[in-house]
Amino acid sequence: MKFDANSLPNDPEQLKSMLLELQYVVQKQNKELAQQKSLYQELLDAYNAKIAKEYGKKSEKMPGAGEVFNEVEAQLDDIETLSDTEKALLIANDEPHTEKAKPKRTPLPEALPRKEVVVDLSTTV
Repeated sequence: MKFDANSLPNDPEQLKSMLLELQYVVQKQNKELAQQKSLYQELLDAYNAKIAKEYGKKSEKMPGAGEVFNEVEAQLDDIETLSDTEKALLIANDEPHTEKAKPKRTPLPEALPRKEVVVDLSTTV
């Protein structure tokens, strides 16, 4: 709404009513703008949360998982507190690890009947 100074009425009551109407329009536009900003911010926050959930840092820690892995450390601490002779006895009592022999495939018995089949690949395709 543009006004030219020459086109404005000279009556103060009309000017007051025009000013009040203009203030009402501006307030209405400000409210709409605030609502749009609020909606924009909500959508932006939801988008950022989704992106952070998908691509953000992921913690691989599980509750109580650290306690499971501390068993080895506790055993090492116990061994470190042993004297040299106790360590030697502990090492001597360890059984050597034997590797399992890989199974060997035995040949088929000679008594089984055998049939020779020749497949010609050029005619099957």
